[in-house]
Amino acid sequence: MSDDINDIGGSSIPKGVKFETIGTEHKILIDTVQKVPVREFIKGKPGDQLYFQNNKLVKQSDLVLQLPFEAVPAWLIVGKLKDGTPVSLRLESERLKATKKAIREGGKLVPGGVIAIKFTEEDDSGNAPFPKKLYEVRLQAPKE
Repeated sequence: MSDDINDIGGSSIPKGVKFETIGTEHKILIDTVQKVPVREFIKGKPGDQLYFQNNKLVKQSDLVLQLPFEAVPAWLIVGKLKDGTPVSLRLESERLKATKKAIREGGKLVPGGVIAIKFTEEDDSGNAPFPKKLYEVRLQAPKE
């Protein structure tokens, strides 16, 4: 796998785990954790990288370079399920929030550790066209 965080395509990244129904949980033995860019997707095809600028979500092509900006954060975990199946897990939005909460509570997201992530509920209280998926994350340190 490339060390370049912009190189996330190709066959070197295993398939991502799915969270189709409430209660779905995956436990992954972590091999690597990388920061990755968040891109806009239009009709299933990747578009511009996304940034925050002036408290707004902005496409790379619309950035005002004279103003400060920062990339929208996302992390990519590559690891294995209990049965040895290689998988990936992209942490952004609600998954990333739940993971950061687990880190604040003393967990560590490091190679050799385990991440257990569970789809707990859907929140449709906002005005988005579809409900937010909410997650619970537990982190286990590597065995020494």
